[in-house]
Amino acid sequence: MRQNGPYLWATALIYQIVISASSHLCLASASAVGFGLPRRTLSAHSSALGGGSSCRRRQVVMINGEKKPSSILFVCLGNINRSAAAEGYMRSKRPSLHVESAGTGGHFAGAAADDDMQLAARQRGVDLSSHRARQVTDQDFVRFDMVVAMDSSNLRSLQQRCPAAYQSKLHLFLPKYASHLGLSDTPDPYYEGGHLRVFDIISQGIDGLIASEKL
Repeated sequence: MRQNGPYLWATALIYQIVISASSHLCLASASAVGFGLPRRTLSAHSSALGGGSSCRRRQVVMINGEKKPSSILFVCLGNINRSAAAEGYMRSKRPSLHVESAGTGGHFAGAAADDDMQLAARQRGVDLSSHRARQVTDQDFVRFDMVVAMDSSNLRSLQQRCPAAYQSKLHLFLPKYASHLGLSDTPDPYYEGGHLRVFDIISQGIDGLIASEKL
């Protein structure tokens, strides 16, 4: 057994060198693709080290060195109109993305989406019939890559509740993703009506989010 010791030690050392090289190549590959270098050339070198599939997985979630969001929570007050519509429209555009919605208040918890918002969504080809309202939980700040507030009032509520480590996950919807509309807050049809107009505003914001975050 002692005679095999140096052999086993050398084998383990070589294995560690190969794994390390593969890991560095993955990182270089993800960065190089961002600079326009040929993906096929990088894949060939990666495969030679046995790291092809791992590199491809990393490239899916990396853009210019930044991780793409894979989960988004939309938040309004009651979670029966605006955030429900945002969730439904985003799901229709990006079915593979983990998308949910919630309200800062819990007064409508368990309720379906507002009938008028469901009608507006159907007119745009989106089904909200399975939606059930829920309230934001502390765990949401951990679970989701992005927490998007539909208006500044709900953003403040989230900021007051969110731990400091996760504050960077909070975003205000329209100013960031549909600034051309000139709206700070997504209108609340619960008080103002105009559900179809609000749904169309939200759709523009979602389209902007998809483009901005390269989803």
